[in-house]
Amino acid sequence: MIIVFDLDDTLYNEKYFVYSGFSEVAKWVSLMSNNSYNEIFDSMIKELTFNGRGKIFDIVLEKYFLKTKKNIQKCISIYRLHKPAINLDSEVIDLLLELRKNHKLYIVTDGNKIVQKNKIKSLDVEKYIEKAYITHRYSLSASKPSLKCFELIRNKEKVDWQNMVYIGDNPYKDFVNLNKVNAFTIRIIQGDFAHVEVSKGYDAKFKIKNLADLKKVIKKNL
Repeated sequence: MIIVFDLDDTLYNEKYFVYSGFSEVAKWVSLMSNNSYNEIFDSMIKELTFNGRGKIFDIVLEKYFLKTKKNIQKCISIYRLHKPAINLDSEVIDLLLELRKNHKLYIVTDGNKIVQKNKIKSLDVEKYIEKAYITHRYSLSASKPSLKCFELIRNKEKVDWQNMVYIGDNPYKDFVNLNKVNAFTIRIIQGDFAHVEVSKGYDAKFKIKNLADLKKVIKKNL
């Protein structure tokens, strides 16, 4: 059995990457504006909480009279290129170590190639899996719900779709095409999409509250 994981809000909590990036941006804004790092960082977290990620850098730069296209791009670059202060929980590491005894493990993740590569490196997750596929390395059209990277895994391992499990968190894109080919889909109910409801075809065949429940689902149904 091939087990494939999403990355963000599946193997780790993505908010910690966001906080890590905000911290680096806040340091730069603090240096440029001569204002308190803590004040700047807290204002970014507050904006995230109430309004989402959309225009956080624009807003914080405007607040400190630094808003220019160049400075917005600088903040984006700092955020994307920083070395994230993130790690896998010990429970996740134990799970991966146990699963790999009997299964081949992979990752398929969307997102900016550099950002996702830095996350994977900081999490030190590659030593537990066969390979991490960053879909954008294969063109934007390879992003989920495309089956491109799943096809690469399937062909490499020479298995049918029925022998592939995918665990993800986003019901808008993670499962719909995998359901059509009868792969085994599992939705972890956490992160930004925890309360999203979608039609049957888009949702996973099984749902779990956390990765600790994964072994039970696999043992019972595979």
